[in-house]
Amino acid sequence: MDFKQLAKSIVEEIGGVSNISQVSNCSTRLRFDLKDHSLINEDKLKKIKGVAGVVNRGGLFQVIIGTEVSHVRDEIEKLGNIVQLDNTSSKNKKGIVNSVLDVICGSVTPVIPAFIAGGLLKAVLSLLLLAGLVTKAGQTYQLVNTIADAAFYFMPILVAYAASKKFNCSPILSMTVAAVLLHPNLIAMKVAAVPVHFFNIPVVMATYSSSIIPSILAVWLLSYVERFAEKVVPKMLKVFLKPLLILAIVAPITLIVLGPIGAIIGDGLTNIFLFLDQLGTWIVPTVIGFIYPLLVMTGMHWSLMPVFLQELATNGYETLSGPGALASNTAQAAASLCIAIKSKNIEKKQLAGSVGFTALMGITEPAMFGITLTDKKILLCVMTGGGIGGFFAGISGLVRYAPGGASLPTLPLYIGDNPRNIIYAVLTLLISFVSTFVLTWLFGFKEDKIQEA
Repeated sequence: MDFKQLAKSIVEEIGGVSNISQVSNCSTRLRFDLKDHSLINEDKLKKIKGVAGVVNRGGLFQVIIGTEVSHVRDEIEKLGNIVQLDNTSSKNKKGIVNSVLDVICGSVTPVIPAFIAGGLLKAVLSLLLLAGLVTKAGQTYQLVNTIADAAFYFMPILVAYAASKKFNCSPILSMTVAAVLLHPNLIAMKVAAVPVHFFNIPVVMATYSSSIIPSILAVWLLSYVERFAEKVVPKMLKVFLKPLLILAIVAPITLIVLGPIGAIIGDGLTNIFLFLDQLGTWIVPTVIGFIYPLLVMTGMHWSLMPVFLQELATNGYETLSGPGALASNTAQAAASLCIAIKSKNIEKKQLAGSVGFTALMGITEPAMFGITLTDKKILLCVMTGGGIGGFFAGISGLVRYAPGGASLPTLPLYIGDNPRNIIYAVLTLLISFVSTFVLTWLFGFKEDKIQEA
């Protein structure tokens, strides 16, 4: 693939470099903050070779590329200076929900490689434990477990760095404020269980390790305080007075107000899903398995991450996202591979086979925008198959022991204390695949109904 030409073609159809305020990417999508959405030519954009789809919703503009998206983003950045502008300068106002999702995505996406590395390392450690090569009491196990846990424990600092890029403020000061939340002295005060006050103002002692929301709120505040400090501090004093003013304002407010609020939000969302689990372990995985394509299509699947990471930190496993997503992603692969086998159109067979294999590896957007979203019947088969697989995951009690994807290559993430859990994960994958494949073969696929993406 010619990444340079692809980047140039995309930029031309979104109004040129001058129309881009910010560009970033997740595992498969380019994410643009554009100054004027009226300059976008979606019809031509969708026809560009290498573009799997476009999402333009509520002020959020995304171009689906695939697993090589980072190379395209690099080439886009080489086309010219992309000036980071205040969001207020944009002609395209985002709604509250879309703005929140955009911030969460921008703050969490860059940190995902660390989560994946830590999660897979935990899976390897579980295999070594099952093989009897290490013991939990041994130093080797403890050291490797520490390495694997580092990204999760220090998540507030990692998220703060990513959020600083989103809010266009100081990464170092953002990380410093987040580090305050994890300072050993603060932890000791919480363990001591005695009232803590800051100039007679009570400070709620919360646990911030593995949290996301408190850091995002802190960096959001810091972005405003930094701009204020930039205006009021004399130029000759900025070197030392500006960072002092920022830290002296943001850190206490974070400890007294934003941190506890973020912790309450995170705990509250987690408790909602724990309540649903108590009503029936099948409810959440079935619902997630069914609606996950819609969540991914709109980018709302990122809203689940703070909750399931909090559940992981609390319980050592999560049931909110992993089981249902495993069923849904497998369903995307099954529908695409079914079409690859059944279709008589050579181009359609090649496309469906390629994106089907990619979906089986955990990257579903090419399959969604290239195949399953092109016909409502196929999409319904995918959602139904995902729901069936999610239902089995729920009644079997399937859990995911670490974040890092929901696909065939990440099955080791389901290895943990319960030796049957990995068996349930494999069965979930098989049930979702077979049910979706059969449904698509019998009811979903009609040659004359499939339109080119």
